[in-house]
Amino acid sequence: MKKIILDTNFLLLPVTENVDVYDLIKKLMDEPYELIVLEGSLYEIEKIISRGGRTAKNASLALQLMRVRMSEDQHHLLEKFDLPPLNKHNSLEKALKIVRSSKRYVDDAILDFADDETLVCTLDAGLKRRLKNSKISVITLRQRKYLVFE
Repeated sequence: MKKIILDTNFLLLPVTENVDVYDLIKKLMDEPYELIVLEGSLYEIEKIISRGGRTAKNASLALQLMRVRMSEDQHHLLEKFDLPPLNKHNSLEKALKIVRSSKRYVDDAILDFADDETLVCTLDAGLKRRLKNSKISVITLRQRKYLVFE
């Protein structure tokens, strides 16, 4: 089964760009996959929220969208964010998993975690370059509406 790592900037796209990356990934993939968010991305989102303002609200909404795609046994990982109660009747596929990472810097953690069965969703040009140099496949957004392999 393919592992698809979502970088922090990709997690924010549903809120900042009104792009349902979860649905677009489903349409792009023709084989089973598991969506993975490394723990370091939660730290980055926590920093964004702590700054306040509109960006913080966007980050909080992105966490809520993540939570509805996670299995209940992982919800405790988001408790510190004080999110509103979850609608128990959501029928979305539970394909998202948070994974502990050995490094706090998310780009390094992604490179450390990824292997030849991993795809990484990111908009970060520097990370894309490092992933390509490591022969790891990248998925990115084009024209604010398409996901493409790079």
